[in-house]
Amino acid sequence: MRNQKKIFILIGMAVILTIAITIFIGTPSEKRTYKQTNKETETIILKRILNIYENDSVKSKTVYELKIIERDSVRIYKYINPKDSTRNINFRYFKWNKNVISGPFEYKLSISNYYQSKLNFDKYEPIENMIDGPGLILFNQTYGILAWGDWYFLNSETISEVDLPILK
Repeated sequence: MRNQKKIFILIGMAVILTIAITIFIGTPSEKRTYKQTNKETETIILKRILNIYENDSVKSKTVYELKIIERDSVRIYKYINPKDSTRNINFRYFKWNKNVISGPFEYKLSISNYYQSKLNFDKYEPIENMIDGPGLILFNQTYGILAWGDWYFLNSETISEVDLPILK
């Protein structure tokens, strides 16, 4: 009788230990450990209006939210469409070589201060020749993308001071 009691206690402890291990493994790691925060990461959120031109007239206008994320060697520009996430666009600016990347397309600085306004925009051209690609970029580190081919990301200030389309 005494041996049976010990066996039931051992089986009970094994079941409890198995349940505890299952719960521990099944819990996401960020709930188990302290979440690391990078003090060098900074996020800025701005509003942009995407104007798409076709034959020198506005084809469509869409409101976007721009998130600028600052990291050590890269600045990320996330253009977020609040109504359709499939239309989100991301750009990365690499500080060490001053290149801009969006998806498979990489652009290099071709002319500094190409478009002069309150914020001077640099002109970027594709590193590799593109057949039917999106085209040139007008970019400023503070503002982000002003023009990407026939697409213009404007805010309330640039919408009144910029004579569009700039790139023809």
